[in-house]
Amino acid sequence: MKLKTVIAIFITAILLSSCATQENSVNTRQTDGSDKVPVSQIWEGYEELQGKNYGDVLVLPDKIIPSNIAELYTLPVDLSSDGDHSAQSKEYFKRFFGDGFDENAISFNEDEDTYIYATANGDFSAFGLGRPFTAIKGGESPAAGEIIAYYNPWTDLDTVLELANGSCTVKEVTDTVNSFLKDSYEPLFSDLDLKIESVMLYERAGDLKRIVRCKVSASYRGLMLEDDLSPLFEVENKPFYKIITNYTPAKIEFELDSKDNIINAITTLLFANSEKSAKLEELISLSQAAELLEKELALFSHYSISEIKLMYCCKVRLPSLAPPDMGPGQSVNDFPELEAEMYEEFGDIPPRTFVPTWCFYLQNQNGNRDSLKVNAVTGEITVDINRG
Repeated sequence: MKLKTVIAIFITAILLSSCATQENSVNTRQTDGSDKVPVSQIWEGYEELQGKNYGDVLVLPDKIIPSNIAELYTLPVDLSSDGDHSAQSKEYFKRFFGDGFDENAISFNEDEDTYIYATANGDFSAFGLGRPFTAIKGGESPAAGEIIAYYNPWTDLDTVLELANGSCTVKEVTDTVNSFLKDSYEPLFSDLDLKIESVMLYERAGDLKRIVRCKVSASYRGLMLEDDLSPLFEVENKPFYKIITNYTPAKIEFELDSKDNIINAITTLLFANSEKSAKLEELISLSQAAELLEKELALFSHYSISEIKLMYCCKVRLPSLAPPDMGPGQSVNDFPELEAEMYEEFGDIPPRTFVPTWCFYLQNQNGNRDSLKVNAVTGEITVDINRG
């Protein structure tokens, strides 16, 4: 893998993990084949686990809802799509910016292997390695703010929303997003099932504009890919590079300020490579995952679980060049010798792969989506909690 690929990865990773801490605790335990059961049996006994207290170290929720999935896989993902990226990026820019599209605003960044769309009025989009669909209309970049209300995209369709540029219903908003997904996303993510998961009315900090945010989920053969931003962001410092461990979220969100005007597209979803997916015959069951947590968590810790899900999660550990003597105006591309030395020391870059993972979500008061994760293939435990 070339350095420009790693740059794109870690620009995205650092931006997404701005609220993360380096103090996340990660415990690991590898299991052998005897610890696994056939995929058809991984939810067996879940009724007895409801509300179970594991010596106050771990308390499970009163209600556990099993997923009805007959087959599970490992799912590798790629940093770029197949096909002609020049044509794909141009088509995406045209659909997003609509009547305001200007073909002369497209340029190509060779260092990052990315097509850029930028205009004087603040329109911006990037189509390339590790960030396939970043798009901002008129400088309206995503900003912090307050969530006013959540709406169900199936049962609240007639609810009226008062947005910055007019009133509309939830249905009108979801129709716009679904149309954009069908035209711009489904051709490139044909192996995945994309659907709107939630609708949020949002008031931005600063200008107090009310917008609506649609969160889209991605599933592979019935099981959802994790889309929450993980608190985990561990950094191992080396003399001239860093090793960063985090999760890759399959995140897709759209922001609209009227019924038919998407002002932001926020995407970290990478491209599924189903040809390299592998069917799994045996996995660690839910009951075994809970027992692993009881054994491996600190004796005096206490985790109260609000929800348990089986999801596809992608944990990665990758190097990032950090030359100690990099001066003003320089970039990591100016240090090819250090790049070669980094890869010689680190070794082969592991493929990004989503694997079935037991996610034990915690009850918390800070709004974070904290969890305990158990890799259902290897038994690795990750305490995925924001300790900031």
